[in-house]
Amino acid sequence: MKLWTVHNARHRKVKEAGIKFLDCTAMTGHVPFAPKKEHLWKYKSGDMSEELYTALYCSWMAESLLTYPNTWGKVLSASELAIGCVCGEGKFCHRYLLKDILKELCQERGIEYVYMGEFHGVSK
Repeated sequence: MKLWTVHNARHRKVKEAGIKFLDCTAMTGHVPFAPKKEHLWKYKSGDMSEELYTALYCSWMAESLLTYPNTWGKVLSASELAIGCVCGEGKFCHRYLLKDILKELCQERGIEYVYMGEFHGVSK
């Protein structure tokens, strides 16, 4: 799997490049990969630490993997995937946590994994 992270504003460019796009935002994203809204709001308001948010998101992803195994299987079978959110590039964001979770799952399942970085468009 070739995996990119991407700001959702670039989703059209991702699709134009023939890369599968996975919106993992809390508001419009695919539920099995999106953070729980109540956790996100607490983190954004400063009522939850980055460490606690990370632990809760990772716990939710472990539960999601058991609840939505077919959905996770489809994502893991993608040859090229970009996971998107609306957080700024390089800032703390669950898309980077999900990137690491997908890396670990690919390694466990013998799936080749290459992180391609943040998607900005295809250079010609």
